Amino acid sequence: MENFYPININLKNIHVLVVGMGNVAFRKLSNILSARKIRIISKEIDDEKLEFTKKHDNISYEIRSYEKSDLNDINIVFACTNDLSTQLQIKEDIENSGKFILANYCKIGEYSNFTNMSTIQKDDIGIAVSTYRKDSARTKKIRENLEKWYEDANC
Repeated sequence: MENFYPININLKNIHVLVVGMGNVAFRKLSNILSARKIRIISKEIDDEKLEFTKKHDNISYEIRSYEKSDLNDINIVFACTNDLSTQLQIKEDIENSGKFILANYCKIGEYSNFTNMSTIQKDDIGIAVSTYRKDSARTKKIRENLEKWYEDANC
C-alpha cells in the first residue's frame, strides 16, 4: 500500500486549478467551493456547468486548452481532462516548476500526490473513507453504508 497520510485542508487561502470540466471534474469542483480562488480551464463546458460556475464569485473559467502559465499562483491542481497528453504535460510542468503543488490526475492516478476521500459531513462531524485509488465502487458502497448507519444511529 502507498504511504498516504489523511489530512483535512482549510481551503480558505488556497488557489485551485481544474483542467477539464466533465462529470469527474464537476464532482471535484462541487467539493472545493470554499477555496479562495478556483480557475477552470477546459476546451468545453456544457451550459448547466457554466451556469453553476457563474453563481460563484470565486470561480473563473476560460474555454481553451491548458497552458503552462495556468500553474502560476496555484496550490492544488485537478487534471480531469480526457486528454492523456495534457495530463502528462501538466505533470511535467509541475515537476519542473520548482514548487510543491498538490496534484490529482484523473487518468494517470498513479502520478497523483494526493487522493480524494469519499466523505460524509453532518454538522460538525466528518467521516472519510478511501481505498487509496484501488476500488472507487467499494469506497462508495462503504460511504453509503456509513451514511445509513449514521442516520439510523441518530448521532
